[in-house]
Amino acid sequence: MEGSCTVPNQQRLNIAALVSGMMKGAIIGLVSMLTDIRNYSNAKGTGQVFSFNLADEDSEIRVSVFGTNLRTHHYLCKNATAVRVSGGWLKASNSMYNSTDNELEMTLSVDKDGVLVASNEIVQQRKAQYIKIGVLSTFTLRKKVDIRGVISSTMAQREIQTKRGTTTNLAKVTLVDDSASSVSCTFWADSASLVNHWTVGDTLEVQGA
Repeated sequence: MEGSCTVPNQQRLNIAALVSGMMKGAIIGLVSMLTDIRNYSNAKGTGQVFSFNLADEDSEIRVSVFGTNLRTHHYLCKNATAVRVSGGWLKASNSMYNSTDNELEMTLSVDKDGVLVASNEIVQQRKAQYIKIGVLSTFTLRKKVDIRGVISSTMAQREIQTKRGTTTNLAKVTLVDDSASSVSCTFWADSASLVNHWTVGDTLEVQGA
């Protein structure tokens, strides 16, 4: 599982070309926003889950990986130069938890049809278009933007109750840049665990916020 792999007779797809439903083919990209492994228990059973953003040359998508033991898969996402994903299910994205500008997101069950392996194919990193925090107020609501700044404060991960009566995790960081402005960034669900690894003074790049 930790080696590179090329899947024969399987079409490589561009992330931007994906459509809802079962994925027909494979996507290859670079991993970012990798969350910690979390245990879950619900009406469908128990297991583990983690998520990450996968980016190719033109687009990116949020991938949530489910399984009974994900330690090897998580290690692969953390250390591989690029990964290949196939056998995923594509559905409409939830903007509360999804930091990409993709209208779709993917769930991948590695205990069923989902495959997540390292890839030796070259993927060029998507170039971000960073804007100054000071001009954020000129953008319309729900407009996806890329920002970069220094963390000036953090609010540790905590569990909250949603309006629907369910619980989720929430954490926040405040970023400042050389425009002498600041912005609060909220991370939800699995992404909230990322804040545990950051400290005041770190430079943080947020894409598709």
